[in-house]
Amino acid sequence: MLQYQIIETVRSGQTQYVGRIKLVSCLDQERLLDRMVEKNTSLRRETLAAALMLLKTTVAELCREGHAVRLDGFVRFCPVLGGSFTGHEDVFDRKRHNVGVAATAAKALRTSMQRKLSMHRVDSSNLDPEITVVEDHESGTRNAMVTPGQIVSLKGRRLKFDPKNPEEVLEFRNVETPAQKAAILKPVISSTEVYFVMPPVPFREGIFVLTRTLSTTRARTGTSLPVRVAPGTASV
Repeated sequence: MLQYQIIETVRSGQTQYVGRIKLVSCLDQERLLDRMVEKNTSLRRETLAAALMLLKTTVAELCREGHAVRLDGFVRFCPVLGGSFTGHEDVFDRKRHNVGVAATAAKALRTSMQRKLSMHRVDSSNLDPEITVVEDHESGTRNAMVTPGQIVSLKGRRLKFDPKNPEEVLEFRNVETPAQKAAILKPVISSTEVYFVMPPVPFREGIFVLTRTLSTTRARTGTSLPVRVAPGTASV
């Protein structure tokens, strides 16, 4: 079952309502491998991990050689060029242009999403903070890991809070032992993004918990997806 919310937006001065899927989680490669092993116990986890790594490196190599890669019924990868040119005689300049990769879901995958579809609308009127992205600037990953001593960004909605108010706080809590936590100090805050230097923590996996009062008597709390602390950086 898919959950969705109805979101009010303003476009060209007119109020519109759009649907948005409410994500359950964002699985990293380790959790993807867990699910794959559950679905086919005859395949070793190490074999699946090696196959995924080979797939990623091969696709990247082929795209760098100028190929598009199509996984039939699933996704198509294609190298793309960004930036503008001054004319037909202009040439690629790393300062003005960039090369990336675009991925397009196959029609068969999009069609499969419609089969036996069960949709459930959930309340979208809550005012709780929503942390949708945890971005680790050191590793360049999202919703995967954080690196102590380096810049981390939280992105989402209704993230603005007052660090001077003792009832409003941003913390990083141990997934297994929530009482074990670290306060996030001196964050730079806006309604859609908070960034800060990640403090050292003595545990390996945690969630960010943001609590704010919105100038009311009731505190409202939002949490991130679980993220791992970068290997070798957890404090003792």
